[in-house]
Amino acid sequence: MRRTLVVAVVLLISIALWGCATVERSGRVDSLNRTVKGFAALMLWEDFTTAQTFIGVREGTPKEVDLDYLQNIQITDYDILRIALNEEKNEATVSVSISYYHEYLNRVSTVKQKQVWWYDEVEEGWLMDGELPDFRS
Repeated sequence: MRRTLVVAVVLLISIALWGCATVERSGRVDSLNRTVKGFAALMLWEDFTTAQTFIGVREGTPKEVDLDYLQNIQITDYDILRIALNEEKNEATVSVSISYYHEYLNRVSTVKQKQVWWYDEVEEGWLMDGELPDFRS
């Protein structure tokens, strides 16, 4: 009887811990969606300075952004095409399509970008491992 009680308690603790991990991972998914949409909004508002704060390269240093050049860019559309999470829910690949108008070239262009987002356990948030899109093409 005592052995059955111990097994039941261990089973309940295991289920509770598994449930906590599931809730935590579900929270990460929601957090990723909010972060990616927030980044998209900043890009649409052409707030490139704040958008840079979402970048957290895991190796090396981030590429310097030419903010003077970006003053000539007007984002006309930012579409999140696909978000693919890995099994551990700590890394995601986000495919986006960005349409923009370049004032001096007087044309609308589109750039596609595959963004790698990763979950920073220390900061408890998502960061993009990469750089802002290249609008020079």
